[in-house]
Amino acid sequence: MWALYPKMGKTGIHICTFSKGGVWQSVSGGLKQITSGNGVVWGVNNADQIFIRAGKYKLLLNEHNFYASVFIPFLIYMLKCPNADIMLFCVQITKGITKETPAGKDWLRIPGLLKQVSVSPVNNLVWGINNGNNIFTRKGIHSPVVGQPLTGHLSVAGSGWQQITGGLKGVSVGNAGVWGVNRNDDIFHRTFTTAGSNTAGAEWTKVDGGLKHISSGDWITWGVNANDDIFARTGISPDNHVGTAWEKIDGKLSQISVNSHSNEVWGVNSNDDIFRRTQIRNTCGNVGYNLGMLGVGWDQLDGKLKYVSTGKAGVWGVNAAGDVFHRLGTYGGSAGRGVSWVQVQVPSAFKVISSGDDVVWAVTNSDSILVRTGITVDTPVGKEWVVVGGGLSHISVSSNGNLVWGVNSASNIYRRAGINEIDLTPQRGNTCHA
Repeated sequence: MWALYPKMGKTGIHICTFSKGGVWQSVSGGLKQITSGNGVVWGVNNADQIFIRAGKYKLLLNEHNFYASVFIPFLIYMLKCPNADIMLFCVQITKGITKETPAGKDWLRIPGLLKQVSVSPVNNLVWGINNGNNIFTRKGIHSPVVGQPLTGHLSVAGSGWQQITGGLKGVSVGNAGVWGVNRNDDIFHRTFTTAGSNTAGAEWTKVDGGLKHISSGDWITWGVNANDDIFARTGISPDNHVGTAWEKIDGKLSQISVNSHSNEVWGVNSNDDIFRRTQIRNTCGNVGYNLGMLGVGWDQLDGKLKYVSTGKAGVWGVNAAGDVFHRLGTYGGSAGRGVSWVQVQVPSAFKVISSGDDVVWAVTNSDSILVRTGITVDTPVGKEWVVVGGGLSHISVSSNGNLVWGVNSASNIYRRAGINEIDLTPQRGNTCHA
């Protein structure tokens, strides 16, 4: 619940999460009118400037007790209200969260001037009027559903790059968190980044072993070393973010990719032959090591690729000439080998590609960054490549939130800011195998 009250000649902003037993928390800023939608709050100030505060709401019910859960990277605080008859909101705010500021830190300024604004609590449609009593509606608003941004100003392409301390030659983001390898093939994990946390994390933790390439999945991480030996990191959980051991897997691969939603594993060898791991059993988002996560055996597919990636957007790959291909029949992260390869036209030669949720990120031989948009079940190859500012030599997008991390030729590490949050609940019935 959000409310306004006058204080010292200006309007203050307060928030409460309970109908009974709640505590009003002051939120910075000054507004004369405010409206709360589904995971988002809009408001206008005395100068008719428009602001939005992004977030995500979720209801939790346990027998006759109601709880409010404030999600902080890796920290879940359950606040019990034993006397509550109802609970208005269980709040998960995705921007600027800390333990001290569970209501976030920043208001985002929206262009335009309105004296009054209203947002639907169901589908986040926004209407407003200005001083001339002209009526406006906000374009580009999407309902908070799977694969759609919560607000019109956020997009799958994000808004900018945030540099992260450290130096890596390769990075991967998934439900197992952000993992990376440096030029010495040392392995690192970024603390406070597991479970799809949209955060920069806190610090790099060195993990035993040596790998030249790494891929973060759903509570498991795969990689290959300089000898093309294959390994999987098991034992990853909320209590042990770096896992317990590297399990050696049969076969030889020069590059590997694990779908951070379904744990499907694809890879290529030094001869550019393409393989997929068979009999993979996904955890379906449940924490806990399962022997089936490692699969049994490799299935070789037709074609030649230098780099391959599997995600909810399907399996995508790049060959030695920099041409891009999509594997038909793999959209949605479906288990199986798919049907056939179809070439996707690109503006220049690519070297790295990463499959997310209805979006694909890639870098060219000249380190330009592009994102493929328009990917749907009806158009699995998408519609267009959109150029994104910056320069990276390697990039990774997760299938459980479309979070994007990358590194440049100088080993600088970057995280894409402004990426929209999406529902992490599995929706495509054939992608999760218990």
